Amino acid sequence: GIADSGDTADSGDTGDLPVEGCRADPGDPDRTRAVVVSFPYNKQGRAASTWEALSWQASTGALSRTGVTFEMGRGYSGVVAFSPDGSLGIAPQDDGSVGIFTLDDKLVPTVVENAWAGGAEDFYVSGAVFDPSGERAWLIDGNWENNGGGVYEVAFDCETGAPTLVGKTIASKLAVALFPMGDTAVLVAAGADGQEGGDAWLLAGWPDAPEVAGKATLFDYEDAILASAALVGDTLLVGDNSSFSGKDNRVAAALVSVDSLVGSPSTTELLDPYAIAASPFGDAALVSSGFGDDLYVLTVADGEVTASTKLSASGVALPGSSVVIERGALEGTALVVENVAIRKVRFDGAGGASDEGVLAFGDEYTDIPGAIGVQP
Repeated sequence: GIADSGDTADSGDTGDLPVEGCRADPGDPDRTRAVVVSFPYNKQGRAASTWEALSWQASTGALSRTGVTFEMGRGYSGVVAFSPDGSLGIAPQDDGSVGIFTLDDKLVPTVVENAWAGGAEDFYVSGAVFDPSGERAWLIDGNWENNGGGVYEVAFDCETGAPTLVGKTIASKLAVALFPMGDTAVLVAAGADGQEGGDAWLLAGWPDAPEVAGKATLFDYEDAILASAALVGDTLLVGDNSSFSGKDNRVAAALVSVDSLVGSPSTTELLDPYAIAASPFGDAALVSSGFGDDLYVLTVADGEVTASTKLSASGVALPGSSVVIERGALEGTALVVENVAIRKVRFDGAGGASDEGVLAFGDEYTDIPGAIGVQP
């Protein structure tokens, strides 16, 4: 689950007019935020469906456990999407359903749907992106197009958060990420609207009548697996973690504008780019190398990766999904799920980043985190 970058946020597309909607107001940028994390194993190492709301204080930067847990479906990995005001969360789950919950002002969760599948037989959600209004969102189904793959619109009740499936916005093949930019969007997928031959697609007429307006082929070899993506300013990054292509894993880049999508001829070799987090300053990204047990900082500019550096951090273990704060005192701070911890990394606004330590959970199966999300 991968959010819009700071440089392409929808507020800029409306002439800085306030966005209307019952969940649109982002509120105090320095409030204490909830960080919602799944713990997908029980004491015996079998599947569990426990979630916890952690507390993240902007004033001190302290991330701490609250003991506030709740049950939904199992969230092995991925990113929890939040409405702009942080009151409503969508969590993609192992079985393709989504858990939907609300958070009150005291960060206490209420589950709206344990495992919602939209009523569609082939619904299999891997990611979600909210509209600036907070009243609707788009769910990404990563299946092949003939098996239900596509982007689906969902509307939410302003009082309860109850979902209603509006319908499929656009069909796609093996979709990974969606980045709305006003009335255009970028979809990272192996195919879109019946077309193939690309890895990223520019959609015009978003979201009411989207159509393919451009595409980029980012990997010039067969059997690439689109595993991760981020939009960093005007640079799109997409990771391939295929074990079958005969090529080293790598991250590709493209230059994005409202009317064009141009892939870079060069790529950055990087083992298992499992997740990519975008700096809100538009100049860097943090890549989780899962099998490599490392984190990498990619410096980007104008659709290119200009530098790749291993993050100086000790004890990195199985880094996974990641999220970033884009405003307030915590702006530029990323949280990365690791084996039995969450690591904080701070982007410096100059193309780099530094390690800020971990919140360690313990050494039991029940201490292994999976999915993660943070209130905006």
